[in-house]
Amino acid sequence: MKLSGYFLLFSCLVLSFHVQAQKPSTAYVPDELLVRFRETTTPKSIADTHKSLGATVIKRLDAIGVDHIKLSVGKNPARAVAEYESLPMVVYAEPNYYRYAQGLPPNPVVPTDPRFADQWGLHNTGRAVNGTVGLADADIDAPEAWRYPLSSQEVVVAVIDSGICFDHPDLAEVFWVNPDEIPDDGVDNDGNGYVDDAWGWDFVGGHNAPWDENKHGSHVAGVVAAARNNANGVCGVVSKVKILPLRILDSHGVVTTVDAMASAFGYTKILKDAGQPIWIVNCSVGGPNESSTAYLAIQALAESGILVCAAAGNDPATDNDNPSTSNYPSSYTLDNIIAVAASDSRDQFAPFSHWGAASVDLAAPGVDILSTVPYRIFFEDDFECEQGKVLTDWWVSGTNAWWGLEELSDGNCWMSDSPSGYYAPYTDSFLELVPTITFPLGSGVSVEFYYEAYLDLCSDFLSPEIVFNTDWSSWLLMGEPIYGGTGIWQEPPIYVSGASQAAFCWYFYSNGLFQNDGVYLDNFKVKVWPPNGAFDGTELEFMPGTSMASPMVAGAAAFLKSVEPGLSCAQIKALILANVDPITMPPGKQTLTNGRLNLHNAVRMIDYDEDEMILEHELQYGTDPHKQDTDNDGLSDGTEDTNANGILDSSETSALDGDTDGDGLGDGAEIATYETDPLLADTDADGLDDGAEVATHGTDPLLADTDADGLDDGAEVATHGTDPLLADTDADGLDDGAEVATHG
Repeated sequence: MKLSGYFLLFSCLVLSFHVQAQKPSTAYVPDELLVRFRETTTPKSIADTHKSLGATVIKRLDAIGVDHIKLSVGKNPARAVAEYESLPMVVYAEPNYYRYAQGLPPNPVVPTDPRFADQWGLHNTGRAVNGTVGLADADIDAPEAWRYPLSSQEVVVAVIDSGICFDHPDLAEVFWVNPDEIPDDGVDNDGNGYVDDAWGWDFVGGHNAPWDENKHGSHVAGVVAAARNNANGVCGVVSKVKILPLRILDSHGVVTTVDAMASAFGYTKILKDAGQPIWIVNCSVGGPNESSTAYLAIQALAESGILVCAAAGNDPATDNDNPSTSNYPSSYTLDNIIAVAASDSRDQFAPFSHWGAASVDLAAPGVDILSTVPYRIFFEDDFECEQGKVLTDWWVSGTNAWWGLEELSDGNCWMSDSPSGYYAPYTDSFLELVPTITFPLGSGVSVEFYYEAYLDLCSDFLSPEIVFNTDWSSWLLMGEPIYGGTGIWQEPPIYVSGASQAAFCWYFYSNGLFQNDGVYLDNFKVKVWPPNGAFDGTELEFMPGTSMASPMVAGAAAFLKSVEPGLSCAQIKALILANVDPITMPPGKQTLTNGRLNLHNAVRMIDYDEDEMILEHELQYGTDPHKQDTDNDGLSDGTEDTNANGILDSSETSALDGDTDGDGLGDGAEIATYETDPLLADTDADGLDDGAEVATHGTDPLLADTDADGLDDGAEVATHGTDPLLADTDADGLDDGAEVATHG
């Protein structure tokens, strides 16, 4: 029976401050045992046994028939265990081991953010989210991962996108501030070539205020690091990291150029090389056509130790392994890129996602992802109702005004200018939203909708228009008319200072030359962009895309770096890819892992000190995750935890006590040098502890009678006073054993 093993108090998370336990000098109470006798043993026999071995009963655990005993002063616990267990009436004897609070809280960390229940990608209970019933545990296991303590190391994630909404309550405290730049003094204080770059950079406008005029960048930033437990909205994959916003997308949140992207990558490298802790880049931006410039820019990031998480792309017909259809930068063959596809709340590969067995690494939640946006949705209509139903929120007028709902072959209802047929020649019709929208003064107003337009491209068009209460008769064109195509229509917000109400309409015009199927509209939204300081945390929106999946992985990478600052980008990537959950892949579609991100699996498997003991077990056991041999006994922590469960079992030496059996020899020395039993103080059962034989008496700890004189070494030392190294101590021609046993 081994005599070691306690769980060191690693951290106490019940209170909000760190508590360090005082480590006892041994793994058990030094002078106590727990002994269980066989049920047939009489109370008198039990009492006599304790008395004969010099022990007294502290109390009896009647429910299980175990005696809690105190040993006599100076009694070796290992020897006492051996003495008790040598008796046929004893089932077992064991030390009274210390037990401490575990290094990890036993339960997942569930945040208090009011919309957390809708963040299925972090924690999926199987409930319906945005109208879709999920599959329980089809998530990244974020609450389980959040049990792991973060280091004090600052970690910054660069989000190369459309900018960020600095005023959003879930983002206001997470954007990075350049410590080497004095804001708005007109001087390039840090000498990096960018004046007043205190909060990132706008590579579209060429200035230091990367405000999000769209939504894409704010949504991505929220997925990575939206504030947790702040009584607002949602939370990100990781807390306590900072976001460096770098704007490269235009006001539509759609278009950028390679030079802007490469400039943002280059700026990130400049800051990192200057000592700023930028370790991760998220790039939810991409397109076809390989660029050597972008390739070189990302390759340069690798030289600075920066990992890039990139969206794989959104086209159900695209295999990124095919050079003619690949998406970049995700498809570059660089070791510091993780290419991310999307999965849904039922662990299915998202139908819109790019794939590639060699070019796409893994999937992450990317459907119905709720995150931060710079506006509130004041009105929305998905037109999902029965065909022919009266339109209560819409008013139709004009010539050949046939507007109505039409159910298409996919089962969805759309608003159509001409249900079930072609539009008429000389159409001049209006579809107007009946309720006017009331908003705070000084707000910006915009609309968004999905469209499919099949028109005579010569002159027929659809025109989205707006009117304000300052002049209800003057309709204003919002952006450019739609002449054909398919996509999401959205324009930058129109800011108004003197109006607090607006109305919206679509104006459809056709001439008499040619007709076609017309326009189909879906998912109409009216968005109001609050004036500065008017955000209340409800500015959230569900969005799909690999653009939403990539920041899940970026957040995971930042979390791993925050837990273990010494991890390289290569190690982080390896941890993420090696610890995915398998998902259902459609026929003919593959990724490198065919799996979905699992943050908990990745963090628990960290083995920074390479002692073959994973972080989960180190924290549970109480060993030092930065030291291979915590107790300095010559055995690595993983070697001592032979059952690889983070628990000190009876068959193992202790990774916290260098001398498990308390015999004076370190566990490693017993195994490698002396070949004694590190779990047994007196390996040869000669009455002398192994350490005493080696250090004091010079006897052989593997041989009970070192001098072969018929007396055990311990008896020679303790009883007869003879020399255990000399068979005939008094040189009288008789061995010591013969003198004692035969001749007296």
